[in-house]
Amino acid sequence: MSAPIDPSRRAPGVGRVRLPGGNGGQRRRRRQRRLIRSGAILVAVIVLVALLLSRSGNHHKTASGTPGSGHKGAGGPTTTVPATTTTVAPAGPVQATALAAHLPEPLSRSVAATSQGGIVILGGLDARARSTAHAYRFDPATSALSTIAPLAVASHDAAGTALGDGVLVFGGGSETEGIRSVQAYRNGATTVIGSLPEARSDLSVTAAGADVVVVGGYDGKTSPASVLATTDGIVFRVVAQLPTAVRYAGVVAVGRTVFVLGGQVNGTSIDTIQAIDLDHGTAQVVGHLPAPLSEASTFSLGGSVYLAGGRSGGRLVSSIWRFTPATGVVVQEGTLPAAVADAAVAVVGTTAYLFGGEVPGRSASIVAITPVAR
Repeated sequence: MSAPIDPSRRAPGVGRVRLPGGNGGQRRRRRQRRLIRSGAILVAVIVLVALLLSRSGNHHKTASGTPGSGHKGAGGPTTTVPATTTTVAPAGPVQATALAAHLPEPLSRSVAATSQGGIVILGGLDARARSTAHAYRFDPATSALSTIAPLAVASHDAAGTALGDGVLVFGGGSETEGIRSVQAYRNGATTVIGSLPEARSDLSVTAAGADVVVVGGYDGKTSPASVLATTDGIVFRVVAQLPTAVRYAGVVAVGRTVFVLGGQVNGTSIDTIQAIDLDHGTAQVVGHLPAPLSEASTFSLGGSVYLAGGRSGGRLVSSIWRFTPATGVVVQEGTLPAAVADAAVAVVGTTAYLFGGEVPGRSASIVAITPVAR
């Protein structure tokens, strides 16, 4: 007789036989249900993540898809303008480069104007802050500088422009008083040819067709509101009255309209843009700069009007602003190598040249400003 089999002692690898409907089937069904639930949860997670990613992408496009634009009320997009003139911008539509060449001496508040293919730099304040009669000629083709005959009357804070075959220099200041003289540089020499109706320093002038227009300044007591015009530097006529009399303003002519940009009133820079209609003898405020600005170098280049450097709120600035007369819009489109005010400026071809200026001491630097190719 064989002994009974002890169920606790089975051969290796031998297990219980599981019948359908028994405990083994229940465990299998439970595992299947767990797998189904896990799969459903995984699908829900994937769908949720996809929705979140889609919403994040749409938000990014809304926030950064149109850089530099904004909205003002219901008026549609408007260009964002920096709040102050001290904002430093990357290279824009104009580029400013400091040349290796330098003036023979530090100068500020000089007159610069084109003459026979070159530029003459006349008078100004020297390194000791004294009015000077020194004069130089700059050759844009070679960057060479040469000494020319001095002014007949030493002056600083004068204003000048090319006229005919020469350069006219209006007023200015000496060590102790304002100057009425009108000087003409022609054929390598300067002579006094006439006088302003009153002494004016800190004035601005611009050529508008056959006229040279004299704007603002300081007569020793106040800033004259009368706008003068002359065709020869000898005979003057009053053509308008400024709504806001200023000194150290940027002035430029566009056709028969003269724009007066910023300037100083009672020693404080202002942001006013005034327009003088020479044909109708009227002047009015037509807009405002993004910030108060005076003593900037103002010029026309490539059909646009620019203001480079200057002072704002008592600080030197390095911004280059472009003013569009047709719309009144002012935007920053470049930056000078260094902040500077009271630099003389003249344009030859497609390049504007700034000479010297105050940084805050007087400078001998020469900066070229050119449009950036697009």
